[in-house]
Amino acid sequence: MSTSIPVNPMVWAFDYLKIQGLLQNINIQTSFYDVYFSGAAAVDTVIQLAQSDHTLVVGNYLDDISRLTGIVGGTYGVAQLSATARDDVLSDKNLYPYYARVISNDSSQAQAIVSFIKHFFKLQGRGWDKIAVILATSDFGVSLYYEFAALLPSYLEIVTVRHVMLDQEDVLFDVQEIKNSGARVMVGFIFGPVTANVLLTAKQLGINGPNYVWILNNLEKELSSPHYHPSDEYVEALRGCIAPAVYVPRVGKEYEYLLEQYTKSTGDSDMTEFMMLDFDMGLLTGYALEEIRKNNLMSEKGEISAQTWFETFTNVSFAGASGHVKLNEVGDRDMNYAIVNYVPELRDWVTVAVWNLSLDTVNVVTPIVWADNSTKIPDLDIRPPFHYWSCHDRTLEYDRTGKTIHREDPDGDDVDNIDSDYYCDGYIDCVNFSDESVDCGTNYEALFISFGILTGLMIIGAILLIPFVIIFGFWKRWKRVTAASPVFQLIVIVSAIVGMCSTFAWYGKPHPVACGFQPWLLGLSVISMVGALSAKTFRIWRIFKTPFTKVIISDVELLVLWVVIVIPGILILALWTLISTPTAEMQERDNLDHYLCATGGFTGPPGGYVFFSIFVGYGAIVVGFALFLSIVTRNVPSLFNDSSVIAITMYNITFLAAVGIPVVIVLNYIEPFAGWIVRTAVILYVFSSTLILQFFPKIIGMVVFDKCKDYKLLRADIGQRNWHRPTTSTHTTLASEQTV
Repeated sequence: MSTSIPVNPMVWAFDYLKIQGLLQNINIQTSFYDVYFSGAAAVDTVIQLAQSDHTLVVGNYLDDISRLTGIVGGTYGVAQLSATARDDVLSDKNLYPYYARVISNDSSQAQAIVSFIKHFFKLQGRGWDKIAVILATSDFGVSLYYEFAALLPSYLEIVTVRHVMLDQEDVLFDVQEIKNSGARVMVGFIFGPVTANVLLTAKQLGINGPNYVWILNNLEKELSSPHYHPSDEYVEALRGCIAPAVYVPRVGKEYEYLLEQYTKSTGDSDMTEFMMLDFDMGLLTGYALEEIRKNNLMSEKGEISAQTWFETFTNVSFAGASGHVKLNEVGDRDMNYAIVNYVPELRDWVTVAVWNLSLDTVNVVTPIVWADNSTKIPDLDIRPPFHYWSCHDRTLEYDRTGKTIHREDPDGDDVDNIDSDYYCDGYIDCVNFSDESVDCGTNYEALFISFGILTGLMIIGAILLIPFVIIFGFWKRWKRVTAASPVFQLIVIVSAIVGMCSTFAWYGKPHPVACGFQPWLLGLSVISMVGALSAKTFRIWRIFKTPFTKVIISDVELLVLWVVIVIPGILILALWTLISTPTAEMQERDNLDHYLCATGGFTGPPGGYVFFSIFVGYGAIVVGFALFLSIVTRNVPSLFNDSSVIAITMYNITFLAAVGIPVVIVLNYIEPFAGWIVRTAVILYVFSSTLILQFFPKIIGMVVFDKCKDYKLLRADIGQRNWHRPTTSTHTTLASEQTV
């Protein structure tokens, strides 16, 4: 039998078994082959041993060498047993049919690291969820990284991965990239000289210390042990570092025997886990040999096949220096892992937690000393400070921690703390619109108060016209009022009042209800007002179209005409509300999301513009009809003639719509404050000017010209205008008072 490890652990293991009464009549011959860093030499050695009828090689510490010798051993019939090789691929029995080891594979180490991060993420939350990985471009580093990445749950994210060479000295660029990633949990699948370079560079850049956590791998834990005498700078850079290590309970007679032999040999009582695994590798070899002899599994020539070695390794179970030893069916040992923490003052790693393989849980057994030399769990949720606007307090505040205040999106009715960029940006994001009022050039509060007072006065003035029409149009029946159709005057007044009230739907922060009412209040008011003016003008046109023929057109008939004009507008608005529902939602303006009126429903944004265009088009048809009537009634006696007034009103509506609508649409995107002013001013002007044009001449005429008396002006007015037309009958009747 040949071995490629230092002889002492093997000799101690065999001596221990002989003390237990085993291996008494077996002559064990061992040879040492130093192929630690040479894969080619290792392969040649295995071939030579196979040709010399050796069927077992014990050792092969490194994964790289084991991957080569394992394949050769499978081809030449040489079983192999290792104490330290962890590569997961060695568990593939198609490639490595006779490979066994007294340590768990890499997936267990990676799983222990993942479980550790999960444990503290559940305790601390944000900050532990962003991970930076730096790995050596070796089979060990790459395979361990892939195992680690595959085991991470979705709520943990690797934000950057950097590759370094094992002997790379300048790692500044890679460590800078790690810093730029913003991660505060660093996982290093590296070992040897490059680890010191990485940790020292990280310390220079300020990412190896308080508020950072560095997790290394098991191999680096061994290489940075006191036996390797790391430099003082490296010792300090290791402060607070975490690493997984195979868990050994350090109890039992096997452990005590090994510790005694080790202390006698080295004068040191600080024995690493790897020494225990080496010892247990020797024990497993001896127990397997004893089992083979007891069951007579050797050939007639005393040879033991590689298959027999492997099967026996997986069947043997015993207490070892590293704990209970039992290999599974693929030749791996299922082990718990210790989580160890480097303490510079001790120049050693201290076990602080144990990862349970079967439960996949981490049990902290002693407080961890972190990079700040305290046992307080580091706060990794470090965020940049920021300014914010408090809607409730109406002040601009500053959060130094970056996390004390939760900044809200302005999509609710009672948001408080919003980003400072929302302050004085022209869009109302607070319900009390404090973000656009306190020391802002765009002072919406003052604007709303000013326009609110003006609108209220206009509405009061319009309301006062209602009793005027009722008194002089229905009760007193003064000619100047009755000639203008009192019923439709009332419709015009009510339409104007509703139209002016519609401006309040744009006051304050947008709301789905207010946004939904905007087209109804304003749109129907305009259609209703123009329809009423058209209806009463239509009667004048019909009467004076044939002046010598008696024509009677009742108010009911004209109301039907008004309804016919209004109904299409109602249908358009109803379909608009049903299909492309006006609502309020978050929209981006100037790189910020604001809660604005928008189009919802089945179509989304395109539908709103389509229905708006349809409604404006229909409104244009109604206005055109009114203009037609104003033209054909231009020669009607002045008492009945509102053609010029209606023409001016329609001109105002047409001009302001053609100019105001595009201007408001553009301003809503680039300067919403100005857009609000223009829209409100246009709406108030259209309705107030209509009322003034309709009623101011009548009131002036009644007060100035009529001296507040009801003169029978109908005939006089006709006479003054020389209203003569040819007649074809012996008797003609002009429209009487009741027909008007």
